[in-house]
Amino acid sequence: SSAATLTINNPFSITKQPTDIVTCDSSNGSTFITVSGASITYQWQESRNNNVSWHNLTNGSPYFNVTTNTVTVSAVDTMDGYHYRCIVNGSCSSAVTSDDINLSVNPTGTWIGGTDTAWSNSANWCGGVPPKNSNVFIPRDAKNMPATNYDIVTNNLTIDSFANVTQVNTITVNGALNLTGNLMIASDTLILNGTINLNGGAITGSSSSNLVIGGGDTVESSLPLPSVSVNYLNIDRLNGTTMTGDITVTGKLVLNSGQLTVGANTLTLDSAVSGTVSNLVTSSKSSLSLGGTSGYNIPSSVDTLSTLSVNNTSGTGVTLGSNVKINTQVAFSSGKIFLSTHSMKLQDSATISGYDSTKYFVANNTSSSSAGSLKLILKNNNTLQEYPVGTPNLYSPAKISVSSGGTTDTFSIR
Repeated sequence: SSAATLTINNPFSITKQPTDIVTCDSSNGSTFITVSGASITYQWQESRNNNVSWHNLTNGSPYFNVTTNTVTVSAVDTMDGYHYRCIVNGSCSSAVTSDDINLSVNPTGTWIGGTDTAWSNSANWCGGVPPKNSNVFIPRDAKNMPATNYDIVTNNLTIDSFANVTQVNTITVNGALNLTGNLMIASDTLILNGTINLNGGAITGSSSSNLVIGGGDTVESSLPLPSVSVNYLNIDRLNGTTMTGDITVTGKLVLNSGQLTVGANTLTLDSAVSGTVSNLVTSSKSSLSLGGTSGYNIPSSVDTLSTLSVNNTSGTGVTLGSNVKINTQVAFSSGKIFLSTHSMKLQDSATISGYDSTKYFVANNTSSSSAGSLKLILKNNNTLQEYPVGTPNLYSPAKISVSSGGTTDTFSIR
């Protein structure tokens, strides 16, 4: 008899699973599977209900090459969240089902960053560079993160977690600023005319950054302002701004319209407040830290604080604008506090630290009822309490104690 050839085929196997498809609205996306073996056939399937049911794809828009190892999808936004898998058949083995994958369809205005970091490069965007007042989304998985290279105006600006935007020019957000990632203001201006939603994200500023809280009288809600350090802060919103973290302003704080409510946070200023200064609002949990090289008048609206810190190197120091109660501490680093015609009262257990012959309270040194005074609560325990007071040019502290047989009371030094 004639010789025969025996062919032995190994069972086929999937050597590379398909990966998720990420594409833009009205654009094509594809994925592929790699299989080793003989007589391989492919059938791609789709699920529109989160893997509850599956059906075979057929060639024709929006699907192409559905019986090959590479399937192409002409995606639209309504397909976002669809799932796909491939049924593979071949010699010497039963059909095998691949891993299922997800289709993500990014809307117009989504940053891809496929070319470089330039905001103005249309190749970096779904649908080209977003026009003025459109919605913009910066995802976490972009190849390059954007840096602005001209002034930007958006409606909503959303920055995903682990994503970031480096601001080199002015950004104006007229809608919502949604942050799970970071917005770095750098050396320019961020204008917020709408709302802000912080979900683990942050605004990062510096001594050369400017921040404007706008909206005038057209925005009905107060804006929660997260922790940030800036050169210039302007509040121009009728319903005001409430601090949700510590704020440092190394240049100028301008209160045009609406209150700036400090809350249980620290506001650090290196120059005097301008505009409607009475719009600065504090409470018994608020702290002020006043530095800089020029004199500072505390607004009359500030009548209670947790902590007042003074690091002012001007000769005129810090001057009270009203009677002030201190709940926790007055801390001197540099400069004097001028009481003027007002009183500063330290509540029970509040302390004074850092004072010496160059850093103290300046009283009027008169017996007049209108003279400024430092008020401390003295307990009847024979403990000598020092009042760090003096005139502008002479430190002349007083020391008082109350005997154990006396009465705990508030004592004033003028």
